Amino acid sequence: NATVDIPTCEQIILIDKATSICNNCTLANTPKREHERLESLGDAVLLFFIVVNILAKNAPNIPDCGLEKFEFVVAMQGKNKVLLRAAKSLGLYRLVQHSSSPCWKSAYDENVESGTDYTLDISEKRMSDIFESFLGAAYLIDPTISIGLLNEVGSCFPEFDEGSTHWFMAKGSMKYDGFPFIEHPDWDREMKRLHQILHSAQHIFPSFEKNASGFCQHLDTLTNLPNIIDGLQSDSYSTILLKCALFDYSFADDEYESTCEDLWLERLAIMREKIFHVGNASLQLNVVEELYHRYLGATSGDIHLQKICVLSMDSLAYVFVKNGFHKFLFDRNANE
Repeated sequence: NATVDIPTCEQIILIDKATSICNNCTLANTPKREHERLESLGDAVLLFFIVVNILAKNAPNIPDCGLEKFEFVVAMQGKNKVLLRAAKSLGLYRLVQHSSSPCWKSAYDENVESGTDYTLDISEKRMSDIFESFLGAAYLIDPTISIGLLNEVGSCFPEFDEGSTHWFMAKGSMKYDGFPFIEHPDWDREMKRLHQILHSAQHIFPSFEKNASGFCQHLDTLTNLPNIIDGLQSDSYSTILLKCALFDYSFADDEYESTCEDLWLERLAIMREKIFHVGNASLQLNVVEELYHRYLGATSGDIHLQKICVLSMDSLAYVFVKNGFHKFLFDRNANE
């Protein structure tokens, strides 16, 4: 006998807000506009899981895999027509309701005139927006529910692995525990390979160790995150990712003659580019989720504007330099 979790009142209200629409209401703190706030969150949720899925699906043994696919796949899978197919696949149109007063009629009154039923005409753009609102509401209830929704509509997304039973290939939502490299054999081998590369590059290994250790010590003075800092210093996957992130050296110069060792180091630069896409999507999701919870009166437009300001290159560069993180980059003296 399977057990079914009964949704709480808060969860039911959340889903109700995600599927309620209104054309004229402008008050952000009413249920009539809450679906647009959830849409802003759902957009960030969709981007995050698409990027994580690309990382999980693309085997790392091909050096340039994923680098060109990130922007392409995000653009393809985020199209309104794709989200519309997803909404239709889930049957969301059955749940949509107008937030004005409903029209009531008795099911037992045989004299009720025909044609009194209320019909709601929803544009394709609005339907795709409702899917994102629904995704945002599901994420607030439980991130794994969002993954379940995306798996249900997986046929609406471009497939890269034929025969796969699920669209989402990562072994977890990454909400609390990060990317489970150990659950993905190809990525586990790649991380061990990067570890070997870092330790075999004797002419730069001391610099890697010094910068990573200095970054952790500096972060410890700025924050109160002992568990995270311990993880970054434990010579684990987190340590390898941190060193890749700090490895800002560029191999793009055509006049530069790469040695065999440098070609191996290029894998670090490629890994840095991949985690850039993941970091960008993760940062967007965390910022939007914080704005959603912190500013209950903010409209979707307010959330979007604040997100753009916070995540602009100027703002991020200012925060990075103001906190002194640039001091721990591998090639911090480079002209670029």
